[in-house]
Amino acid sequence: MFAHYRHRFAAMTTACEIQFYGLQEAQAIHVAQCIRQAVYGLVERYNFHAVDSWLSRAVNGRREWRVDLDEETRNILACVREHAEITEGVFDITVGTCARALRQANSHAEAHIIQQDAAPWMGLDRWWIEKDQLCFDNPHTQLDLGGVIKEYAVDLARQIALREGVTQGLINFGGDLAAIGCKPDGQRFVAAVPDPTHPEKMLFALDLENQALTTSGHYARQRRFADGSVSHIIGDKRSNQNAATQWLSASVVSSQTLVSGIYSTALLINPDVRLPADITAVTVDRDRRVHALQTGCA
Repeated sequence: MFAHYRHRFAAMTTACEIQFYGLQEAQAIHVAQCIRQAVYGLVERYNFHAVDSWLSRAVNGRREWRVDLDEETRNILACVREHAEITEGVFDITVGTCARALRQANSHAEAHIIQQDAAPWMGLDRWWIEKDQLCFDNPHTQLDLGGVIKEYAVDLARQIALREGVTQGLINFGGDLAAIGCKPDGQRFVAAVPDPTHPEKMLFALDLENQALTTSGHYARQRRFADGSVSHIIGDKRSNQNAATQWLSASVVSSQTLVSGIYSTALLINPDVRLPADITAVTVDRDRRVHALQTGCA
């Protein structure tokens, strides 16, 4: 029998679970505590909705157009920047510019107007990184890392687990997954992907070994108005407005959860987003048909 340790906690408004195999209980508890502490630190630092977070104070409440970055934040934003450029700006953390106003919208039309008004201050052209500084070209652009930090938290948890000697395990933060090795019996970990029309049911499964998986869906956190509904997935002015009619969900497997999250989100905004090498995507269309997308020709 292989020792199996499971620990659950809540963070980032989601259920988090970590599983380890082959560790002594005391060591497993120590690793779990290290992960919890690190995740709570990310929440405290990057929470878009907390007025006292570093993101709110130093970035979105900035008085200067340049913000000094620590190494971890620079690495996170550099990764986001690299892959956002590959998506040609479809993945956009500057949605924070209009995020608060959108929560006050009473109709789909009003939400569209808010996005249009904010468009001049959104997009890749509005921010960049120079050495250890985050730079802006105006005082209005705000960043929302809600689609970044949860995924990065999974990667960080995996890094901590590996550092502490974990060789077999699975990290699952609200459906964002990272597998460490495989199961003790040599089988790969199996990740269930929900049916976007009935999210409580599984539509298909993907095998993982030393890989990361995220799934984005228009069904998640959808806000409904009297004149229709609008997805929680927000794109920029280059988004394909027919994307929601093509893919209801997108699941992406890569070496990093953060990278998978960028492309699973981007594919819902624009189904024509091209995928880099070594990234696999499986999408579900409005007829519940499953599609495997080839690298470089999403």
